[in-house]
Formats: sequence, C-alpha cells, structure tokens
Amino acid sequence: MVKIATFTKPETVSWHNRRQTPNKKLAMGLDICHVTPSPKTSDTIEYFTLDEFQNYPDFIKKHKHLITQNDFGDKVIYYIVKGHHRKRVTDNFINGFKNDKLYFRLEDVKKAKSFLLANPGESQADIENTFQEKFIDNFIEGESVFFISH
Repeated sequence: MVKIATFTKPETVSWHNRRQTPNKKLAMGLDICHVTPSPKTSDTIEYFTLDEFQNYPDFIKKHKHLITQNDFGDKVIYYIVKGHHRKRVTDNFINGFKNDKLYFRLEDVKKAKSFLLANPGESQADIENTFQEKFIDNFIEGESVFFISH
C-alpha cells in the first residue's frame, strides 16, 4: 500500500492510496513519518492494516490489544503521528530507504537524518533540529514506526 499525506487541518494528516510511478523524482511527493500505535479515538484517523505488519509478527503480538476493525471491516492498528517531514532530502536518500517499508530501529531514523537537505532560504540547522526533536528524541524502539512514502 502506497500512502501520501495531505493536511486537512493543523496537526491532522489523512492518508490516501495512490499508485507508485516508477522513476519519479523524490521531490514530487516524498513523505517521511514517525508514528506510534494508539487506541482508536475521535482524533485517530490514520491506521496500518495488519497485512502491512506481515513481516513483523513481534510487533503485532506486542500491540494485539490495539487491533480493531476500521469502517470497512479491515483489521487495523490506528496510530498517531509524532513527526512528519516533507521532501527536503538528498537524491541518495532513495538508495538508503525503501518505499513503504516499516522501520523500527532508532539507528535507521538517525541514518535518515544524514540525508536531510534544506531548500534555498531555509536553515539546514533548523530542519535538522526539528527532525531531531520530532523523530529521534521521541523515538521508542518497539513502539515507534518510521516509514517513507514517495
């Protein structure tokens, strides 16, 4: 499942499926996300289907108490967004990370930080500090999920 983010109101992200276009330039729709599983509430609208965790049975086992059904009858785990970064990475980023793969290690998140690249007029230090705060400082192995979508 390929996902892109659109902002509907401050601090609310809704995910939509789209087809992946081969050889598409990263700047066209790269999203980097840090999320944590959460019980479904009126504020949690994003979720992973259990199929997305098929290669991560330990994660499903640990969070089985959060498995529920969405409005379409799919078994899902809802999540809340802890960090979201749009575009602003070097071209080599795509060589280090796979689209829609779930990452669970802090080491991978730290590696992603090394690919950040400020746009003209932006401060490199500012985007690195924000990434540090939203992705690294609050990343908890075994709880947090990091993924890329482009």
